Amino acid sequence: MHRMSLRPAVSLAAKIVGFAGLLVLGALLAGRSSAVPVELPARAVPFHHGIAYVSWWHDFYESSGSDSSLALLAATNADWVSILVTGYQDTETSTSIYQDPQRTPSDAGVLQAIDRAHALGMHVFLKPHVDCQNGAWRGVIEFTNESDWAAWFASYRAFLNHYAELAAAAGVEELCVGCEFCRTVHRSAEWLAVIADVRARFSGPITYAANWDNYTAVTFWDSLDYAGIDGYFELTDLLDPTPAQLLAAWAPWEADVADFAQTSGHSIVFTEIGYRSVDGANIHPWEWTTSGTVDLQEQVDCYEAALQTFCDRDYFRGFFWWDWEPDPDHGGPTDNGYSPHGKPAADVLADWYGVTSVADPGIPRLGGLQWLVPAPLRAGQEIVFRWEAGDRGSRAPGAPGELGIEVYDLQGRGLSRLCPQPRGERCFCVRWPAATDAGLGLSPGAYFLRLCDGEQAYPAMRVLYVGR
Repeated sequence: MHRMSLRPAVSLAAKIVGFAGLLVLGALLAGRSSAVPVELPARAVPFHHGIAYVSWWHDFYESSGSDSSLALLAATNADWVSILVTGYQDTETSTSIYQDPQRTPSDAGVLQAIDRAHALGMHVFLKPHVDCQNGAWRGVIEFTNESDWAAWFASYRAFLNHYAELAAAAGVEELCVGCEFCRTVHRSAEWLAVIADVRARFSGPITYAANWDNYTAVTFWDSLDYAGIDGYFELTDLLDPTPAQLLAAWAPWEADVADFAQTSGHSIVFTEIGYRSVDGANIHPWEWTTSGTVDLQEQVDCYEAALQTFCDRDYFRGFFWWDWEPDPDHGGPTDNGYSPHGKPAADVLADWYGVTSVADPGIPRLGGLQWLVPAPLRAGQEIVFRWEAGDRGSRAPGAPGELGIEVYDLQGRGLSRLCPQPRGERCFCVRWPAATDAGLGLSPGAYFLRLCDGEQAYPAMRVLYVGR
């Protein structure tokens, strides 16, 4: 996504972390529990029920609001989150990439967001970007002589190596090695050097995020673990298309992606995809600057069309929906931006991400789960859920491997574990308690539920509103 964001001026006394600041990174990591990246089978790609978490300001990821916003993101049943960190160069022909002390998220903030996402049961895809300070899109970065090409790639390797080391130390599961550098992807030797540097520092799966109209031009897919596409495919020329028209518009694009997946032998992940809640969002989904009338239904219809088109394709391994910001009040029904937060599109994601059953090699996830929860819920009322994978057989309550419901507050603190009782085939119920396991009252407010089966806790969470 081509995105620049201007933020209010803040004190220049804020901490500056340079790309060479490995000692600073080491200090930030000191005292943290050691995290081990998830090990995936070779070439096996899990399905990514993902959302893109974004900030273009140095300390937004460090805020308590960011912690709350990530908890709300987890309530969509997302089990992956991409965390954006942006470096800058002055123009599209500049050869020096740097961290802007005001706009680049601090290492401390990135680490806090990673830790918070992990605590909420989500896997992390770290996604470094480069933007141009003059507003030019990164897709037009290009040079006319070899010395400039060499200087730019040297600067980019230093930029990316820093985040590869951070990702490895923080237990990040996957890393993106580049995004939408359309006019650089023919430089195979330089990109292979970038990838080799990253592989020497980060052992998890890596990919490149190609622009939607440029993925077939990438020359180094075979050195990566899957093909990433920022999927802002143009759909119709209509301001208010029907769901059927959107599905029909996807058909030729899906055929092209499927053909590429088959001929290249690579799984596909949409490393970005998104639609604004505005009239005509489907026409140029990448266009974020135009004004327009709020249209929550078009955003819903676009989400549904993409999910229906790709979720059951064997080659397709997931989405990262653009975008979700650290401000927990961002979005809402009067917002015409990309965020699904506080809009019907968030419910679409929660339904698809919580119910769609996809085999995920290497990473267990929860599929076929349906909840029936009163809104708001009150003490003593029943929570009913049906789990297609839930077959208790002859297991008695309290026996090893029983189902449980873990209850968390918005800060991710565990409050209680509830023991559901069978109610028909693969159907279970549990009563909402008046107090936590420690005997403290459960006051009205928002909570998260997570299903567990014996020692296995599943990452998908369900938001729960408790009334008086």
